[in-house]
Amino acid sequence: MDQFNRRNFLGAGLILGASTLFGKETPKKIITESREFTPPVIAFPEKKPLKTISDRPPLLESPRDIFTQPITPNDQFFVRWHMPDIPTYIDLNEFRLQIQGSVETPLSLSVDDLKSKFEPVEITSVLQCGGNSRKYYAATGQATHGVQWGHGAMGCAVWKGVRLKDLLNHAGVKGSARWVGVNGLEKPAMDETPKFFREIEIDEALSG
Repeated sequence: MDQFNRRNFLGAGLILGASTLFGKETPKKIITESREFTPPVIAFPEKKPLKTISDRPPLLESPRDIFTQPITPNDQFFVRWHMPDIPTYIDLNEFRLQIQGSVETPLSLSVDDLKSKFEPVEITSVLQCGGNSRKYYAATGQATHGVQWGHGAMGCAVWKGVRLKDLLNHAGVKGSARWVGVNGLEKPAMDETPKFFREIEIDEALSG
């Protein structure tokens, strides 16, 4: 969903040790079907009806037959939100992208700044949730923790925007920087819950 309208022991170790000792390994089990939960199909705003794993936060699967196309349409692209407090409206005149921390010049960039001051780049790429197809796999016959995705937590799109390395170079990354941390606009329901946050190594962020 494009905000800007563009787009898991000890006991297990003992069991494994015993089975290996006697020359018989416990095979991994592949779950080929699940009757515990059948996701309803719901049409969210700006979306065609999609399998709905959760409605708050929205976890929506792309239909499998859509993958016969090279590009997944926006209105059928999967949705993965981590926090329940989701912004439903963004004022592009007020929105700012903040770059701060181990940089020479902290930045606060508007959408117009991103469009006018940096080279726009397009790339065709698959985006896939790390838990895609999770409900079909289990090492012990038990469902693994996390969102129980089918095969629809992925899609291929033409992405357009600014290179991360261009933004970081513009801010002037200090030699002491080791990681880039990224978080979005969604917020937890309770103050005690930490915000959703992900990191990548600085060398990867600057690789282009």
